Amino acid sequence: MDSQGRSANQASHSEERLLQAIYPEDCERLAAIWEQAYKEHGPYDVQYRLVDPDGQIRHNYEIGRPEYDESGRNRGHFGTTQDITNRKLAEEALWRKEQSLQSLTNSLEDQVGDRTASGKESSL
Repeated sequence: MDSQGRSANQASHSEERLLQAIYPEDCERLAAIWEQAYKEHGPYDVQYRLVDPDGQIRHNYEIGRPEYDESGRNRGHFGTTQDITNRKLAEEALWRKEQSLQSLTNSLEDQVGDRTASGKESSL
């Protein structure tokens, strides 16, 4: 049994489903982070995306560390995973808003520069 009360077979199937759901562009990076943690017997801290069966992209934040038995064999990992999709969506919306405001600011600066260069007074 694992720490969640699953048999080795159940845990294996659960991990297989997770690996299949990882967003393709995140697979290599995530595998490298996990591999480094297992090799160094150290902690890991990673964000990655999953694709739900319905095609929706979810964002996860995971921290953990590998666990080993007395003989040094890897027994899995211990950690926590948090769904941070709503946070990521809010960050993306904020970024888009900031880009829009920056574009407006740049446009206004260009207009002021143009008017100044041509010697016209502002009607503001």
